[in-house]
Amino acid sequence: MQLQVLLNSFDNTYVFLEKIKLAVDNGSSVSLDPFIRMSVGFCLESIFGTAKNKLAIVFPRRFQVSTWISALCALGTLREKHDLLSLNDINFNPGQMLLLNGCLVEYRGTDMNQKKIIVRCRDGQSQIPFNRIIQLAVIKTERQLDRMEELSYACFSEKRVAPLNEILGISNNKIVKQNQNIMLISKIGEAEKTLDESWINGVRLKDLFLWGKVTTEGDVIPIFPYEIAADPLCVIAADYFRASSYLDNTPDKTKAVIMDGLTGCVNNLQIVDDVILDRDIPVIVMLDLSETELLNHLEVRDFRIWQWNRKNFIPGNYDELYKHSVFYPIRKAWENYYELHTVPETCQFPLLTQAMTIAERCIKLVDKNDQQINDILSRIIQVIIGLSRMIRVPTEMWVSEFKSEVGKLDRQTQQARLWISVELERHLSDILELLNRIDINKFIKKNHKTEKLKQLIDNFTGYDGLAIVVHRESEIEKCRDYWMRILSRKNALKVSFYTVRELFETDLTYSPSEIIVCGWLGREKMNRIMSSCFSSKITVLLYPYELKWFNHWEKWWKKQTNYRVKLSDFPRITDLDENELNTSECEDFTEEAELENDIEEFEIRMNRLIYSQYIRRENDNEASQKAKLVRFSENWFSFCTETHRLLVVTDLIRRGISQSDIPRKPVNQIELGDLVLYRDSDNDIIREIADIALKKEGLYYLRERAALWQKALVKKYEQLNNDVDKLWFLLREYGCTRHISTVRNWLFNGSIIGPGKMSDLRIIADATQDEELSANLNVIEDAISQLRSVHHQASSFLQKKMLSEVREIFDDRNFRNKFNKMITLNLEGLGQIYILEVEEIGDEWLNVGAGWINRLLRQEDNIWLG
Repeated sequence: MQLQVLLNSFDNTYVFLEKIKLAVDNGSSVSLDPFIRMSVGFCLESIFGTAKNKLAIVFPRRFQVSTWISALCALGTLREKHDLLSLNDINFNPGQMLLLNGCLVEYRGTDMNQKKIIVRCRDGQSQIPFNRIIQLAVIKTERQLDRMEELSYACFSEKRVAPLNEILGISNNKIVKQNQNIMLISKIGEAEKTLDESWINGVRLKDLFLWGKVTTEGDVIPIFPYEIAADPLCVIAADYFRASSYLDNTPDKTKAVIMDGLTGCVNNLQIVDDVILDRDIPVIVMLDLSETELLNHLEVRDFRIWQWNRKNFIPGNYDELYKHSVFYPIRKAWENYYELHTVPETCQFPLLTQAMTIAERCIKLVDKNDQQINDILSRIIQVIIGLSRMIRVPTEMWVSEFKSEVGKLDRQTQQARLWISVELERHLSDILELLNRIDINKFIKKNHKTEKLKQLIDNFTGYDGLAIVVHRESEIEKCRDYWMRILSRKNALKVSFYTVRELFETDLTYSPSEIIVCGWLGREKMNRIMSSCFSSKITVLLYPYELKWFNHWEKWWKKQTNYRVKLSDFPRITDLDENELNTSECEDFTEEAELENDIEEFEIRMNRLIYSQYIRRENDNEASQKAKLVRFSENWFSFCTETHRLLVVTDLIRRGISQSDIPRKPVNQIELGDLVLYRDSDNDIIREIADIALKKEGLYYLRERAALWQKALVKKYEQLNNDVDKLWFLLREYGCTRHISTVRNWLFNGSIIGPGKMSDLRIIADATQDEELSANLNVIEDAISQLRSVHHQASSFLQKKMLSEVREIFDDRNFRNKFNKMITLNLEGLGQIYILEVEEIGDEWLNVGAGWINRLLRQEDNIWLG
């Protein structure tokens, strides 16, 4: 169905959207794409109550759509309900700095008879008729006042326009004041980048109306060059904890919540259920195709779900779209999605296929509690999987080292023969014998992946090049070196190498004619490749055992990524049948449960085998804790507990955005692609910097004094049999309005200095009946305030130091774009720190030995892994 047909069937009440022109830097302004208009229409239905107030919209790839839609919904709500400021409402004090139509002036008074406001400029005093003012707010700044000429132009020029008033349909010059805001939960760096680069009706998006960002305490800081006394129309919360704190602090301010992505929502369902959905305010989720597996969490919460799919959206002519057009990346992604087809290319490596067949039998024979044999089998299977993904011919040295490693595994197997069955010993010996027969000649056989890839490259005729996906960062350079030697200059220019992560980071200004994947990379990475919309053709090189997994997974993927839209959930769509909105692909898959379980169990078992030395059985005597596995670049990993907070420096490193505090996020709020800071000791680096300053100034006593509130809270928690629920209910009896997750954070977050608001101190003192806390509230409040200030300074020092060091590694102009692996920095007096990129986050909570949790660990760099 052409999109315009669908748009015509939609009873479009929101005609103000027709007035809006959207652009990005260096691009021309264009009317809203029909899919944006319809998506905003669906959102406003939920916000205004003409349809169910919980909505999810699935895009092939959403890019910056969430920020745009938040802005357009904010305009829609402002148009529906707002106040107009009158001269009688003004209660400024003489001498206050004002922002008047974008000019900095000093307030002197009002002339009620003349209906004018009197202000002082840099070069004199001026009286401005109130009906010429469209912006008026108190600000604090050291900047000089503007001149009278600048103020006159801002108020009286015929060229001066009030774009916001024009969009809202407000005649004459009037100061618009909103009643409520729209909250966007999104990565703050990406959202601010969109605000800087996007333009609506000729005005930069961040200047069209006031935006704000939520602090960890739940307060709002305006996204504005100066401190301004005004309420933002849109507020951005970088995570669900901040969103929760803000909603607790100002429960009636928010008209609707828009969530940028479903993964973060699912990882924080307790906050979503208890803080957001419980308020019965409109909640809208924007998600990608890669997240459709999680839609069941929204279905059970009675969300209505719209998916832009191949049936309800047929792309038009994309060649007409200028590459710098605001909608080009999204529509190019949709074109690739619409035309997507996969080609499983069967390859042959008989020795490896035999080895994997035997290894699958071994997995079923091995006792899961036998760590020694599990470790041997784990390393053997890693060898097979590593070889499965190789798309280059190794060197003689590599083969020599490989055979040495196989010999080591054989000796370990022989040493363990007394504790394993004859059948298992025979299988392991057979696998190692097969692996020992592998040499360079096996990699140049006719149907080996290396030879098959060469044929595909030689026969490739596409215009936009080939993107070859390898399984890890370190393999890119090795493959590039090999293939640049093998290929002709003409063919070498066709080829570029990527990791799965990089497919999702591209803005699609470049989209290759074809992607070739080195092999089966596991269900999660295959999902991301298919959902990247990076190309319309994906070829996967597969050995027979990989082909079995891929074929089953592809059927599952087609079913999983095609949600059936219910027409009854979208009452404004008229004259259409439900079948006209949905594809039939979701009905083509009859689940093969046994194979499905085999693949899933194999991947889970592999993860556990690889990390078996760290994982403990439930009945082990050794101390352990539940933790999730986080894999980073360069073979680094960590087991993160639920309460541990990681220092996230994504915005700082990628975009150069410094903040008062480096964000600390628990594992459930970490996302793929985030950059995380670790150091070579377990000490908190910001606290250590702060402590150095405190000791130098003789203020170290503030640390213990500021912690008295938390000490009292923990004591009461222990008296209540370590029951967080009981403590939360007790605090509520004394007037606490905080969510239980906030109380849990107060208890277990070792980096927290004080509660969000100082009024909470009195509540904690009353609830805990702690005499020391009650007697010293003012002193403790002052200590918390001073300690926070020192920590802000420590955070600022660390950020500047890191940026300085990173710029020495990369060219200043391009360093943010070139970061693609681990960076090691040596900071004087602080030792080494590491900045690593998150490549994978485990789904399950593992029982991990206490000595291994919340530490940076490294997987042995085995030669078969490249």
